[in-house]
Amino acid sequence: MMDYGYVLKRAWRIVWRQKVLWLFGLLAALGVRLPNANWSDLPVEVQDWLVGFIAGPAYVPAVIAALLLALLVTLGLVGVNAFGKAALTEQVNHIENGGRVTLKTAWAAGRTHFRSAFLLILLLRAPLILLGAVGLLPSLLSLRAIPVGANISPQALTLLEVLGASLLCLAPAVCLSLVLWLPLGVIQRLALQACVLERRSVWGSLLRMWEVVRGNTGPVLVLASTLLAIGALVFVLLGAPLGLLVTALLTSRVLLTLSAPSAALGIVFGVTAILWLISSALNSVIETFASAFWTVAYRQLTGLGRTGEEDVGSRVG
Repeated sequence: MMDYGYVLKRAWRIVWRQKVLWLFGLLAALGVRLPNANWSDLPVEVQDWLVGFIAGPAYVPAVIAALLLALLVTLGLVGVNAFGKAALTEQVNHIENGGRVTLKTAWAAGRTHFRSAFLLILLLRAPLILLGAVGLLPSLLSLRAIPVGANISPQALTLLEVLGASLLCLAPAVCLSLVLWLPLGVIQRLALQACVLERRSVWGSLLRMWEVVRGNTGPVLVLASTLLAIGALVFVLLGAPLGLLVTALLTSRVLLTLSAPSAALGIVFGVTAILWLISSALNSVIETFASAFWTVAYRQLTGLGRTGEEDVGSRVG
C-alpha cells in the first residue's frame, strides 16, 4: 500500500540534506524567459525601423529563421533538462540504496542515461513544441497586415479580422497545450523512472510506464494531484512578494516611459533578469523535490524498495 506521507517526508529530507542535487535541479528546470516589453516601451527610432522591417520583403524569411533558431534553442534546453533529470533520478535512487551523493557520481549518472532520457523527453515534448509553432507562425505573419501610423487607412478596416484570425490560431494551441501539459508531465516522470532505474529503452520505458499506471491508477492520480497542489501552494505563497516586486519595478518603468524611453526599456530587461535569477533558484529546488518525490514513489509502486539510508550526508567530490 502506498505510504503518501513517507513519500513526502522522504523526498523533502533528500532535498534538504543533498543540496548538491540542486545544481542538477537547475539544469533539469532550465528555461528561457523573454523580456515582457510593450511596443510603447521601445524608442521611436526602433519603432520606425520595426515598422519598415515588418512591411519589407525580409520579414517572412526572418520569421522562419527565428522559428528555426527557437527550435535549436529548444532542442538544446531539452538536452540540458534531460541531463539534469537523469542525474537527479539516478542519484535519488542511489541514495535510497544506501549510497552517497557526490558531484562526480551525479555527473557520471547524467552522462550514462543522457541519450535515452533526451530521446524520451523530446518525444513527449514534441506535441507541445509542434502546437507552439503552429499557433505562433500565423500570428507573426499576420503582423504584416496590421496598419501602422496614426492616420486611419482603408487597411484599418481589416485589423479586427487580422487579430481575430491570429487569435483563432494561437488560442486553441495554447489551450490544447495546457490540457496536454499535466498528463504528458506525469507520463514523462514515470517513463523516465523506468528508463533510468530499470535501464529500459525509450519504447520499453513507455510500455513500462503504461503497465505501472494500469496497475496503480488510483495512487498515480493521488501522487500527481498532491504534487500539483504543492506547486499551487508554493506559487501562491511566493507569488505575492514577487508580484509586489514586479509591480514596483514596472511602476518605475511607466513613470520613465514618458520622459526616458531608453531607460524604461532598460528597466524591462533588468526586471526580466531579476525574475529569471529568482525563478531559476526556486525552480532548481522545486525540480529536485519533484524528482525525489517521483523516484521514491516509483520505488514503492514497483517494489524496488521503500526505505534507504535515512541519515545520508552529502559531500561534493
